[in-house]
Order: sequence, then structure tokens, then C-alpha cells
Amino acid sequence: MSAVSTKGIPALLTSAEVAEILKVTIATLSDWRNNRKGPAFIRAGSNMRQIRYSIDDVQAWLDQQRVPCSSSPDGE
Repeated sequence: MSAVSTKGIPALLTSAEVAEILKVTIATLSDWRNNRKGPAFIRAGSNMRQIRYSIDDVQAWLDQQRVPCSSSPDGE
């Protein structure tokens, strides 16, 4: 279930909030943004320097990181 504002717009998280959720540093998130490796992000504000993350985008990225395990004990 996604958190939404009263107008139905997805809630946006700061870099600090996402870093806490993912258990990484803010610097790691910055590196991921620069290398286009982490969750999708939004540039906002008058100078487009404010970074925000949609809860749905963070969850989608986490889902993409899932590595399925084999059902057999020896991995084959």
C-alpha cells in the first residue's frame, strides 16, 4: 500500500529518508543517482536541485533487486 497525500499524489521522500529505508548512506544514493543505478528520482524546486523519491519508485526498484533462489538445496 502506497502512502499518498490527500490529493492522491504519491508521497515523496527525501534522500535522507530513502537512505534510512535502504540502510545506505546519503553519499551512496548520490553515487547511484550519478551512475543511474538506484531508484528513480525526481528533481524539484526552482533550481531543480531538490531530490525526491516516490515511494512507489523505491518499492519498484527494491522489487527489481530481488534475486530468486533455487528450490533445490544444491542450487541446480
